[in-house]
Amino acid sequence: MLPENPWYYSVEHAAFRPPCRPLRARSALRCGPDSGYFGCLLQPRMVMQHDPDSLLDLLVRHRIASQTFDHPPLHTVAESKALRGVLPGAQTKNLFLRDGKKSYFLVSVAEDAPVNLKALRDPLGARGSLSFASAEALYEMLGVLPGSVSLLALANDTAQLVNVAIDRTLMRADAIGCHPLTNTRTTVLAPEALKAFLKLTGHRMQEIDLPAPRADGQA
Repeated sequence: MLPENPWYYSVEHAAFRPPCRPLRARSALRCGPDSGYFGCLLQPRMVMQHDPDSLLDLLVRHRIASQTFDHPPLHTVAESKALRGVLPGAQTKNLFLRDGKKSYFLVSVAEDAPVNLKALRDPLGARGSLSFASAEALYEMLGVLPGSVSLLALANDTAQLVNVAIDRTLMRADAIGCHPLTNTRTTVLAPEALKAFLKLTGHRMQEIDLPAPRADGQA
């Protein structure tokens, strides 16, 4: 029997194959002839560890408390706001960045928080300029497509190549919403549960204070 709440997801009702869309001209990406939108393989840097179902099962097996909700695809913060009252917890904006030395950062902030990449360099300890990493690098390192970026994607970074930074204000929320490798679901965890997940994946979390925006718009 399915739950009465059509937005609620539980592991025993799972039926999902993650879409894997071919990306352009990158030698690390190969899509098999039988793939269509499925069956893409990345090589040699990463073998995909998790899809949404196995990720949620990982949380269950390690007794990391969470609730997961199904919903229409969410591509923007504005679309996410349309589900207020349905999805509990603080919702996030997640930035996958790289610096001038090719170090990668996953930065998670509250959905309405203003972000200035130049001003983030010092809090993150970035070297050189910060910019958004490519969609190819995102898929290669975290196993997700743009629109599905979240802290839970760190389960696929088994080499701990991605540096993790979370807005200190966000960590004071009662619960935090994260996409579980797909933008058609949101998994809600308490901050302590999120910390337990990051410990499980071997990532050290850096809590940062976002620089306040200047009135003149400059960093």
